[in-house]
Amino acid sequence: SEDSAARWQPLATYIGEHAKARIDMVQEKAYTHFERGIKNAKYDLFNAGPMLCSEALKNYEPAALIEREGSRSYTGITFVPRKSAIKSVADLKGKTIGMVSATSTSGGLYPQKLLLDAGLRPGKDVRIKWFGSHAKVANAVKKGWVHAGACFEDCRNLAWKTQQQKTKATRILAYTADIPAEMIMIKRSLPAETKAAIRQALTKTDDRKGILARISQQEPPISGIVAATEQELESVQKVVKQVRAKNKKK
Repeated sequence: SEDSAARWQPLATYIGEHAKARIDMVQEKAYTHFERGIKNAKYDLFNAGPMLCSEALKNYEPAALIEREGSRSYTGITFVPRKSAIKSVADLKGKTIGMVSATSTSGGLYPQKLLLDAGLRPGKDVRIKWFGSHAKVANAVKKGWVHAGACFEDCRNLAWKTQQQKTKATRILAYTADIPAEMIMIKRSLPAETKAAIRQALTKTDDRKGILARISQQEPPISGIVAATEQELESVQKVVKQVRAKNKKK
């Protein structure tokens, strides 16, 4: 979101104090710029969904995992306007679905798995329109620009102000399988002592509820930051293989 850097800066400052380093946030102009920055190892640390984390393992390693509402995983949703005649994922054949990005886990990868599991080929049986953010996907459904939207649960809060408005206007079509929580990744080339200090600071952030609350604005609340391993990305890697293999057969 447009204010991500401002919301995350207090955590960066807190970690920097423990690691005896100045950590500044970078606010990219677009999601695609953020993806490119990760690919080019532009950042020393970054926070992202598990697909981008998995794709970055050559230059980065997990520093910590973000727990939201006490969970180490989350789900994505595919939803439609409540008045829509679409009743199942299979009914999306010939329709247009809004998604975030091909490298978004809950707003790209796992929704494509939902389509494949329903016997639909993404981009052929179902048109995909990429919007670049979860908020824009929710708004696209609200404006009627697409037949359905796919994003994290519950990105609808970014487009509808109240639960009543959201429930009256939309209907969840399907939930994705459980997705490993987002992670904070750290550049492998940093000194070992620096990485250790950053990891230690991150896992002590639970005591700084104000910092976690600021990051969590308009999102499911962060309940903790815990240790993470590469093994937690293995389930995502399996879905990546499934989606890419099916897409190659078009």
